[in-house]
Amino acid sequence: MAGKILVTQMAAVLELEAGLISQRTRAAAAVKQEIARARAADVLSYVKAARRAGATTLRQLAAALTARGVPTPVGGRA
Repeated sequence: MAGKILVTQMAAVLELEAGLISQRTRAAAAVKQEIARARAADVLSYVKAARRAGATTLRQLAAALTARGVPTPVGGRA
């Protein structure tokens, strides 16, 4: 009987823990998505300007962003 109660309690704790992990994961994903949207909004004007200047390939767009000093997504240089 005591073993059954212990297993039930452990299952309840594990279920609670899984729920907490899920909440933290969703919250972190939402923060990351908001950061990505903000970065995209910052870079969009540079991309539009590069396209107006004749950039048609991804390589040309990347070169234009690098020339303007826009860091790569991980903060490095191209």
